[in-house]
Amino acid sequence: MECFDVLFCQKCKEETGDGFFREYSEEYCKESNKEVPPRICPKHHCEGEPVDIPDSEFMILWNQTEDPEFIEAMVKLRKDDIIEYRTRFLQFEKQHDAKIARLQSGLPHCPHCNSTDLSKISNLSKAGKIGLFGIFGAGDLGKTYKCNKCGCKF
Repeated sequence: MECFDVLFCQKCKEETGDGFFREYSEEYCKESNKEVPPRICPKHHCEGEPVDIPDSEFMILWNQTEDPEFIEAMVKLRKDDIIEYRTRFLQFEKQHDAKIARLQSGLPHCPHCNSTDLSKISNLSKAGKIGLFGIFGAGDLGKTYKCNKCGCKF
């Protein structure tokens, strides 16, 4: 399920060269018990035309190119020749996945469960434990992070 629908405003396209905007999708709003927003352009208050591309694919293309004309061409290609579109889109998807992997590779992760949901153990809490429990509170002394998923300290 896509959280957003991609819409298009012709007036924005004529003014700025970019007519795309996004609103929460009807399915997402129903599942989240939210009110479905109107499909109105925030700038011109006119009805937005739905664009035949999933939001996740739109965002990958936008993050790679930021070129509205290229995205319009890809939307047209998707409508006319889905096989050719998939072939070309796959290249952008691979670049996107590589970028995400590169960004996540530098994150610390739990050695037990591989989660990146971590909390930093502050020096103040380490000192407080030693002050309260003496030598028994020194267990966190060489530790930097605590995993929020499994509780492991490392």
